[in-house]
Amino acid sequence: MLSKFLEGWRRIQKIGYSKRLKDIYLIVRLDGKDFHRLPSIYGFRQPFDKNFHSLMVKTAKSLFRKLEFKPLFSYTFSDEINLLFYKSPSDRKLGYIIRLLPSYTSSLLQSYLSSLRSSENSLVDFLIQVFKTRFSEDVLEYFSCRCSSCLNNFIKKYVSGFPYGQKGFNLRVFPKWEKYGTVIYRRIRKKERLLQKSINLADENGRKWLSRYLKMWRKL
Repeated sequence: MLSKFLEGWRRIQKIGYSKRLKDIYLIVRLDGKDFHRLPSIYGFRQPFDKNFHSLMVKTAKSLFRKLEFKPLFSYTFSDEINLLFYKSPSDRKLGYIIRLLPSYTSSLLQSYLSSLRSSENSLVDFLIQVFKTRFSEDVLEYFSCRCSSCLNNFIKKYVSGFPYGQKGFNLRVFPKWEKYGTVIYRRIRKKERLLQKSINLADENGRKWLSRYLKMWRKL
């Protein structure tokens, strides 16, 4: 699995920086910097807080509504927001997006946090990574790996809090957003709407759902 993932991302890097491609996927990953400070400032529960996750989802949705070059899809868990674009912008506009997104995303989340409590020590920042590929299979693999990371993070944090000698726990009793994060996506029927769901993108059903979604947009 890991070797396949690395091979896929070598191909993405090669395509992304060696060719100009008209119809490609662009993946932007925004990682929160030093977000471990936020629970003590805002009283968020650990290891997971529904209010904080809701603010991350709200931030991702705002990017759909406010960006000129709209994402097709977003996936967020923990302090991470992933955005998927299709039909990559020009190099000039791509550079603009890369410069804009971290600070713009930070300002959005900061405004939502400030509505909870104003604090000079609560300034947030995001780091950015950008990838390109023309292969939908690479997109499926990327989001599968991110969802696997979410689930592994969930298990690790809960297991670390177990009393000595406890063996196992029932995954089904926990909220899906804690285990799998949240997907935000665009649906067009009579008019475009933003929808959200928590789905395991690492299993067969989740990959099939995302594959169908990508095919729908490629036909438009």
